[in-house]
Amino acid sequence: MKKILMIIIIIATYAGCSRNIRITYTSTPSGAALYQAGQMVGTTPATLTYLVTDADKEQGTKKILGTNVVWASGARASVKDFALPARPGKYVHNFGRPEHTGLQTDLAVAERQNAEREMRRQATMTRDARALGQILESTKGSGNYYYIAQ
Repeated sequence: MKKILMIIIIIATYAGCSRNIRITYTSTPSGAALYQAGQMVGTTPATLTYLVTDADKEQGTKKILGTNVVWASGARASVKDFALPARPGKYVHNFGRPEHTGLQTDLAVAERQNAEREMRRQATMTRDARALGQILESTKGSGNYYYIAQ
């Protein structure tokens, strides 16, 4: 039993040691298509994860490929390749919309995206509340209580 517990502790310890850099790309207004290396990887806000390799650690930096965004109106913004310290961390990069026609279109897309995000958040809260209610109902009178981490 002690051996199994020790293995679980070791796995949990290493699982918590991230080797990743996470960059959240945002834009003003939100909802712009996000591209990296010519591939669409999402819409803003979006978080991309980059693995810090042993070679990156030896070099001391992690190269991040250039990224660009395109709003529904066709407005564009970009950032060229850059390097970050080769250690796990969280970063945010915001793309400001340049002067370009079609601002109202981009604002409407952002508003629609924000409304959809709020509906998903509320649906998740409702689902979580139902699940919690089911757990509490199933443990009534058993003397078992559960802590649900958020």
